Amino acid sequence: MKKTWMRAGVAAAAVGALGIGMVGTASADEPEAPNPTRGEVVTESGWTVHGAEGSSVDKVRASHIWLQPEEGGDPLETYCIDIHTQLKPQYTYEESTWDDSGVANLELVQWVLHNGYPSMSGADLAEAAGADVEGLGDETLDDIAYTATQTAVWTLTDEFKLSEKDATEADENVDKAVLAVNNYLVDNAEKMPEPSTEITIDGPEVINTAEKAGPFTVNTPGGEAAVEIKGGKIVDENDEELETVADGGEFWIIPDDDAAEITVDAKSQVAQPTGSVFMAIEGNNEPHATKESKLSKAESQRLILAASLEGEVEVTQTYKTETEDTLPVTGMSLTNSLMVGAGLLLAGAAALVIFKRRRVAATWGDAA
Repeated sequence: MKKTWMRAGVAAAAVGALGIGMVGTASADEPEAPNPTRGEVVTESGWTVHGAEGSSVDKVRASHIWLQPEEGGDPLETYCIDIHTQLKPQYTYEESTWDDSGVANLELVQWVLHNGYPSMSGADLAEAAGADVEGLGDETLDDIAYTATQTAVWTLTDEFKLSEKDATEADENVDKAVLAVNNYLVDNAEKMPEPSTEITIDGPEVINTAEKAGPFTVNTPGGEAAVEIKGGKIVDENDEELETVADGGEFWIIPDDDAAEITVDAKSQVAQPTGSVFMAIEGNNEPHATKESKLSKAESQRLILAASLEGEVEVTQTYKTETEDTLPVTGMSLTNSLMVGAGLLLAGAAALVIFKRRRVAATWGDAA
């Protein structure tokens, strides 16, 4: 390392003598945006819930709604965040953003999803809410949990108010349990950020092969990222090699001496997290419209994902490198730079001698 600093000092001195500014030439590729996730809606009838005085609706059916991803796998639990719009299961649904949905309080809904059903089982959620569910089976507890999570979501997004006297069309025991879970979720909701579906690497854009570069920060949709590199080693702050980096974690790069470029690849196993909004799009005819099609959003209920869709998201970034004995702007080697600098200094000295001689000669001439 001492040798590196010595060389860096010589290079800096040469640049100063020549009056040349150093400008980095390394660059990183922009990560490609992942294709939006699409799926179809699957529904099952649920309990009707009743609104209290001043509620935005008097009664509404809290149907169970799932999203079946086009890529396959199990259907994913979702909730309606648009109580006044009819659900049209014939439409294909596509992931969107909180802003595009135009739905209020989604930062609070996100907490409800992380602490409601199915993130917590019906039994665990009832216990957390202090609900009296003695004698009720697991299937009923799950129905209670789903219904109460949906009413809590509607309370935040659509000004729904669950009736305390007659919460559902079911019996009194169910009514009390649904009300208890609903109130627990609404009263304890805290703001949480919109989930990300991208993975990014942030850090320096210039990598000098003579130095340890960093830190670089990895941001994922959730969980850790597997990292690989060509042209160097990925290490922590103590120079221990890394194969994974936590979401929001940092790493450094020790470049290979002869690396012409360095490529870093990062992969995360969570592609579509809880809290992602899905909106209907037109054109649900077989075969499905391609992902490249520009389809308008359809008037059908907006939905929000209540479970994580497992998948993989990846980013690859390539950095150009500069060596310790190269001036990035001119590409001139250090040896040539020093020779030119020395030449300019000698030329300047010679010119000064000539100037002094001419000045002396001129002075003598005046005296004559």
